[in-house]
Amino acid sequence: MAAPALRAAVENCMQWEQYDTAIFLAERLFSEDPSPETIQLLAQCHFRSGHHSRAYSLLKGQTSLECRFLFARCCYLLNKLQEGELALTGALFPGSTTELKELNNTNGAAYALLGDICRSSSRSDHAIDCYRRSLEQNPFLWTSFEALCSLGARPDANEYFSVSDVKIDRLVDQLATSAADHSGVGPSVTTIISDAPLSYARGTPDIVVDTPGVPSAFKTPLLPGGTPTTPGIGSFSLAGSGATAPVPSALGSPMPWSYETPSPSGAAVTPDVPPGHTPKGPQTSVRRSSRIAKSAAKDGPLVRSRGIRLFSSRKDKGKEPSKLKEASTTKPQKKQKQHLGAADAAAAADPELIDGGSLTGVGRSRWSASTTSVDSVGLKESMVVALGLLEQLGAAMTANADFRCTEAIELLRALPQAHLNTGWTYCNIGKAYFELSKYKEADAAFRMARRLEPFRIEGMEIYSTTLWHLRQESALSYLAHEVTAADRDAPESWCVVGNCFSLQKEHDAAVKSLERAVQLDPSFAYAHTLLGHEYISNEDFSKALECFRSAVHHDARHYNAWYGIGMIYFRQERFELAEYHFQLAVDINPSSPILLVYLGLAQYDQQKAELALQNLDRAKELDNEHALVQFNRAMILAALDRNEDALEELQVLAIRAPKESSVYYLMGKIYRKLGQGDKALMLFSWSSDLDPKGNNNSIRDAINKHLPVEDDDDLDPLPLPLPDI
Repeated sequence: MAAPALRAAVENCMQWEQYDTAIFLAERLFSEDPSPETIQLLAQCHFRSGHHSRAYSLLKGQTSLECRFLFARCCYLLNKLQEGELALTGALFPGSTTELKELNNTNGAAYALLGDICRSSSRSDHAIDCYRRSLEQNPFLWTSFEALCSLGARPDANEYFSVSDVKIDRLVDQLATSAADHSGVGPSVTTIISDAPLSYARGTPDIVVDTPGVPSAFKTPLLPGGTPTTPGIGSFSLAGSGATAPVPSALGSPMPWSYETPSPSGAAVTPDVPPGHTPKGPQTSVRRSSRIAKSAAKDGPLVRSRGIRLFSSRKDKGKEPSKLKEASTTKPQKKQKQHLGAADAAAAADPELIDGGSLTGVGRSRWSASTTSVDSVGLKESMVVALGLLEQLGAAMTANADFRCTEAIELLRALPQAHLNTGWTYCNIGKAYFELSKYKEADAAFRMARRLEPFRIEGMEIYSTTLWHLRQESALSYLAHEVTAADRDAPESWCVVGNCFSLQKEHDAAVKSLERAVQLDPSFAYAHTLLGHEYISNEDFSKALECFRSAVHHDARHYNAWYGIGMIYFRQERFELAEYHFQLAVDINPSSPILLVYLGLAQYDQQKAELALQNLDRAKELDNEHALVQFNRAMILAALDRNEDALEELQVLAIRAPKESSVYYLMGKIYRKLGQGDKALMLFSWSSDLDPKGNNNSIRDAINKHLPVEDDDDLDPLPLPLPDI
């Protein structure tokens, strides 16, 4: 029967990402053994190769949890949200979530997927509930925590990542059970456990990993250790051939494991190694104690397998290959026990571990027990450290999502050095500075992120807007070249290109680039927002409004889109609607001085001068050096006849922005109002010298809208030209 060999070959091809070959072999396997397991394996081959619609067709109607989960993943990627939800829950998600016990067997993955489906169908409350459940089951599901932050749920990092003995024991148990139950849904958790740098003691029990449908002669034992002289990269040998292939290491370092393949007759194919000779090879990077090294040198090299088990058999020194099964099912002699070690003796005494079919019942309990004994200290201690790290990262993420940017920066800079010096950390620091309108500091953080991870695409759309604000045309052009060379199919790349064209005043080209970003990812809210700002530049307010509303549809907390809608109404002098949308943006991000400035201006134009001044004062508390805040606050103060306060504000601003003609023009208007014509004339002259081409005539016209030359009784505030946010 070719099914076991085909299954092992399919899994090996998938491990090495040979998906076309894996699909062909999986089709042969399904033809020989049409069963739900082979359908799932074939669908998995199609899914990993990107053929989601083919996997969807294969899995439709399957009833096992693993098949339904993969089917729901396909539905989510194909935007068949209702069908995916039905596959997971059996019914549409109810108004109040009930306990779905079957989903608890997925270690939180099913609830995370269900949360994604609910979020995409604009049911934020249900999505938040699902994400919380997924984190309660598995706190390592970081994307669920990120989703809670972006939905405004304000998750408490301490609640999900706090350390307790009960939680640690449950997580260790969870990993072991998942490895034992694993049947092809996602990467094997056994790999995670076997890759952990553990401190083995001599006599550690063997871990035998079972593959359903594979004869006992093909079972692969998981043996601890290996000598420092063991070859760093193992190999598997196809029966009857001399070809070998290296075994990868998830840790990025050579691991002393190899695959052994029995011959078709049942005899194990083993390399010809002289007795007592240790094969030479690269030194392993896994730390071994001297006791283990001596033990391995004495007993011979130990063989350990990882990942997908294929064509492997146990080597028993002193046994004839043809008698391997017989020897494994009979009680070994005392001398053999001593030679094999306590673990091998225990395995030999229990036929289920070597010949015993599936890892259920006693077999599963012994697998879990042996895993715990192997890793009772190392894995638990590692989990304590990992959860502590996630708690720090979670606290910073929550602060950043809640726009407590200064606090987020402090938390991120307090990370251990190894995690501070990463692209992810510096990108988040840059985003925090960006929200504070500290663009130079944001530029420095993003440049550090690019230096550490030149391949990083995530966050580059924010970096490009930072460079847009700083008017760094050459740096933005270079960034656009770099990101498009790295990944032309990422929406972030086209956002960078769009910002580059926008800074060069090529708005039509910017629109085309941003439309490409929206085409690549229709749910990318920031691309919709940037596209809306480009339409505003082209005076196409109807299309701009559509873009901003699309952004809000995909992300209701995207304050930039609410600000964009408010800007359209503000320019149309529909100040009541402008105030409403500016207020929505401020409610989401109360730490933005720009939002408070525009809210104040919309209120002033509705004769709410005192309320407007309160918002300008709040903006000044947030950033007392922001030119936009100082300029507009001075105008409102002058409009309220607080001329001395207005002049004091403008004099400070003139020192910080000595080449801004609008500042001198407004100062001249105030001096003229106070009857000091000589000073007013001097300031008007300076303003004209700084702007001989009249680039700021629109600002002057707006200031003069309610202040003609004959009547100096009124001043109308108007903001300086403001970049898009």
